Amino acid sequence: MSLIPAMFQYIKKIVGTNSEKQIAFAPLATPFTNEDFLFLDAEVYQRDPGRFYDEASEFSQKANSIVKKAGVWEIDSDNFLYDRYAEILNNARLIEDRDFNQDELEKQQSARKILYGADDLPTESFVRYKSFEKQYKQILQNVQSHQASEPSDRALWEAKLSELEDALRDKELEWKALGAKAVIENAMKAFDEPKENAERSAFAVQWQEAKTVFNTLKAENISSGAEIYPMGCIPNNLYQYNQQPWAKVHLNRNEIDALTDEFENNPESEALRSVFDQDDFVTLESIAFDICRVVLSRAWFKENLLFSKYWDYPGVQVSTSDTQSFQGTIPAYPTEFILVRNITPELAANSPGNETIKSELLAGSAVFLGPFLLKNAVASQLNPNVLQVQNYTAQQLKVLAGVPGQSITVHDRRTKKAAMGVLKTVHSNSMQKALSARSSLMLNAEKSPRLFRPTSNSGGRLTKPFEREGYIWVIDHWERKRAHPPVGFRLSGKIVDEKNTPIAGAQIDILSAALTIPKTLPTDEKGMFLDPTLKPGTYHLTVRKEGYSILERDIVLTGNLDLNALSINSIKPIDSFLLLGVVYKKLPKLPDPIPGEKYF
Repeated sequence: MSLIPAMFQYIKKIVGTNSEKQIAFAPLATPFTNEDFLFLDAEVYQRDPGRFYDEASEFSQKANSIVKKAGVWEIDSDNFLYDRYAEILNNARLIEDRDFNQDELEKQQSARKILYGADDLPTESFVRYKSFEKQYKQILQNVQSHQASEPSDRALWEAKLSELEDALRDKELEWKALGAKAVIENAMKAFDEPKENAERSAFAVQWQEAKTVFNTLKAENISSGAEIYPMGCIPNNLYQYNQQPWAKVHLNRNEIDALTDEFENNPESEALRSVFDQDDFVTLESIAFDICRVVLSRAWFKENLLFSKYWDYPGVQVSTSDTQSFQGTIPAYPTEFILVRNITPELAANSPGNETIKSELLAGSAVFLGPFLLKNAVASQLNPNVLQVQNYTAQQLKVLAGVPGQSITVHDRRTKKAAMGVLKTVHSNSMQKALSARSSLMLNAEKSPRLFRPTSNSGGRLTKPFEREGYIWVIDHWERKRAHPPVGFRLSGKIVDEKNTPIAGAQIDILSAALTIPKTLPTDEKGMFLDPTLKPGTYHLTVRKEGYSILERDIVLTGNLDLNALSINSIKPIDSFLLLGVVYKKLPKLPDPIPGEKYF
């Protein structure tokens, strides 16, 4: 029973996928806050244009990373949609005008009458043709899916394949007899032949207008020092705290089992198993989380122009007809972001693997499920099986990769590649460290830490029978006490709000390039926190509490340090969430140029 496969399969079901619309998993669980969407706030543009363009630039990079692998999304500095689209607009050749003879024009008119009526609506025969075409394609898809499946019984598998192939042949014969297949296809071919020069000229005007819009939007932003192709979002209030239309989701044990089975039985899940299978040793009672769907829009992208035969880009493949192939300059691009927050898994009681997880968490060790770092939830004071997912902030990811804390927002093409390399390094390093920690945990889970398990004469488990020096009693067995960490320097402080009132229950994460897993401290009822065990070095502190702003600060520890009062405020609270899924559009193969025509 798995956390991420169940969540991802649930998202996949509510999104609904087809040959063009697919969903990819964001394996690094990219962090966001509501402040990452400040580019949607017109007041920020007036008040702080630099901040506005910084946020717009960073978001545009994420939202325009071309999908190059089925089921997986990642930032790729060499494959941004706006770069590839600009290459097409600037380098494509448009069809040349020429004289049409009367015979060509009459053929087009005749073909048009077969396909469309005087009201410009499809004729009855064209509608019937489309219906048969849809049925045929569905049966063909069933045949291909069956051919890709693994047979458990070869004889039954071959019989089913024969049945599907017979149905496909029957449907084609029916299509030819009743769907006017030959007549319609001949008319479509004639109708798709070169149109008169007026239509060619109109397309050339549209192409030039698309170039103007694209360059104008870019030019508007160059004045601020940022080369940005602006994005729109629905909902457009994502910058406001807790105002997004979040939907609450709760999956019980039966639903988790069913969703996990659906994921495992889907051949398309193969690319993701290397990430998802890491939490198979966990048994979950339930999963709760909030979800928000963010639809992406691009005023500068005129996709409809790409589907015309009136342009050509010699030697360049833009997309492919193979739904499983991601060859080409624009095989697929993001259309929707799936954000999640407040991920709260509840472990099933009395599961050996779960008890190991809880012991590791109590001991301060890192526990990962997929890319998710777990922590004890506030509710765990009442139910120790309830956990939460810890979000990394963007600054924490930079610390993990050993990157200086300055902004890595990209301002022009000269710095884009280097800056995006930093982003990829952050993601790569943090994931490698996460995988290493997770592998260590799984290894320890497979090798039982139990030294011996005393039993009663009847064979039943005992409660703690006696004191044993050097060991502690865990559930029903002894475990060796962990060695006390060496004494280090003391870091202390107090967390207050904007009115200097102490904040209890705030979370302080202490992180460094050497300390790759956040060391988490809570504040007490007086807002105080203390860690007496830190080694000398540079650390990154993150202070957060729901309903308040997030405070991040770098410190250098050379001795005991009291930070006194650190302030977070409730006037500008921060809402943090994760990008878990990316819905993308798979471009079909674009039309070939018209044979015999000249393009210039």
